[in-house]
Amino acid sequence: MSVRRDKYRDPTTGAIHEYWIVDVTFKQPNGKTKRIKKVSPVQTKRGAQQYEFQLRSSLLDGTYRSEEEVEEQAEERPRIPTVAEFAEEFLEIYVKNNNKPSEQASKRGIIDHHIKPLIGKVPLDQVGPKIEWFKAQLRERLCVGGRGIGHGKRKRIRKLGPRRINNVLAVMSKMLRYAAEECQVIPVAPRIRFLKVGRSEHDFLSFEEYDKLVAAAKKEPEWYPAILVAGDAGLRQGEIMALEWGDIDLEERTLTVRRNVWRKIVGTPKGGRERVIPLTVRLYQAFKAHRHLRGPRVFCSMDGSPLTEGKMQRPIERLCKRAGIRQFGWHTLRHTYCSHLGMLGAAPLAIQLAAGHQSFETTRQYIHMTANVLRDTIKKLDDRVAQTVYGQ
Repeated sequence: MSVRRDKYRDPTTGAIHEYWIVDVTFKQPNGKTKRIKKVSPVQTKRGAQQYEFQLRSSLLDGTYRSEEEVEEQAEERPRIPTVAEFAEEFLEIYVKNNNKPSEQASKRGIIDHHIKPLIGKVPLDQVGPKIEWFKAQLRERLCVGGRGIGHGKRKRIRKLGPRRINNVLAVMSKMLRYAAEECQVIPVAPRIRFLKVGRSEHDFLSFEEYDKLVAAAKKEPEWYPAILVAGDAGLRQGEIMALEWGDIDLEERTLTVRRNVWRKIVGTPKGGRERVIPLTVRLYQAFKAHRHLRGPRVFCSMDGSPLTEGKMQRPIERLCKRAGIRQFGWHTLRHTYCSHLGMLGAAPLAIQLAAGHQSFETTRQYIHMTANVLRDTIKKLDDRVAQTVYGQ
């Protein structure tokens, strides 16, 4: 019989136990006979009969594999790396080849501080079902807040915001796509849904605050043109540190942004493209008065050595205090430049080109409308109606 009950004696207690067994003899296409004897996974007569039917079906269609064959196939199949293991390959190959040093450091920080601790031990092909769990864990994760302005300032400990969580998810998504599409470590990258993020409000100076800062900076000739380069031309801090005299055309009254400095590493500006910015009258005059022979950099130490982020922090703190306005960082002056252009009626495309934004969405976030500007705009509508209807 193919299905029968068998007995065995427990070597410890000596008790007799019965169990259902399937004993199948199958003649293979090559003429050889194969006998398969297995204990039924379901210990009833009906369960054993169903198991016999499944066994014979797999023998007929050629899908049957013995335990030895299954183990051999498992050994031959390449092992799927964990997220933490593949992350190192992703950082060392893809990120280094395609990202600037600052972006490399950002991705390294995200992987080391968020991805590895939470999901690093999970094999890449098992990440999909854990994505929503991963997002939930990120929502509860803490980070250090604050802008790092001043010395001895207390840092705020707070939960990750939606924008920061989306940055983490973007790195995870890119790594999974790289694993699937280029390395073919997994068949397909799981879909990752990003969190909805509201429009962020950027800090910027009012016209009055900026005028006070510029007036205070005039008393420090070394830093006056640097303040204007940020507030009258919109350069980022790294672009200010990398600016060279060859980038300034005093005849055409233009400034060309060609490079950026991040932690003493010189690279291309954000977005990888140069941009040409016309000089305001006072910035043109400040450059003429600032000419020096200490080195190729427009802004440098008295011995000609390049500036660093640390060396630029003290002066702006000092100037804010002298001007009697709140403390802020260099990037706030870039926000101020873009915001003032928008408030003065500059075309959005012109702001995008001047600031070097890659997308208009970024430009849109920098355009602010104050109550006075909006009131003046509405007044223009009233003036037009008064002229056309009432003839005033």
